[in-house]
Amino acid sequence: MDHLIGKNPVLWGVILDGPTITMKTATDGVTKIPKERKEWNAEHKLAIYNNAKAKKILICGIGLDEHNRISSYQDTNAIWETLQTSHEGKMQVKKSKIDYLNRQYELFKMAEGETIQDMHTRFT
Repeated sequence: MDHLIGKNPVLWGVILDGPTITMKTATDGVTKIPKERKEWNAEHKLAIYNNAKAKKILICGIGLDEHNRISSYQDTNAIWETLQTSHEGKMQVKKSKIDYLNRQYELFKMAEGETIQDMHTRFT
C-alpha cells in the first residue's frame, strides 16, 4: 500500500492529517458549518477528490473483516487510525511487544537435539 501512497505526498497528507473540510460561518455569525457542494471551488473539489482517492487505496489493500470495521468512515484519517490501532495497537501495547520480543531474542539458544539449520529456521 505504501508504494501507492508513498509517492504522492498529498494523499499521504490526507491520510495522516485528514481531509480539509471547507467551512463557512453560519447565520448566527459564530458557528462554523461545512460549505454546501454548490459553494465548492476547484480547490475544495480537489480536496474531496484526494480524500476519495486515498480512501479507495486504503480500502483496496485490506480484507473483508477489516473492510467491515471501517466501511462507515468517510474520513481517511479515521480509517488509517483504526487500521493502525488494530494492527499495531496503542503505544503501550507496542512497547510491551517490543520488550517481549527483545526478551525472546536475549533468551534464544539452540535447543537440545536441534540442528544448526533447524535453529536458523526457527530464528528467522
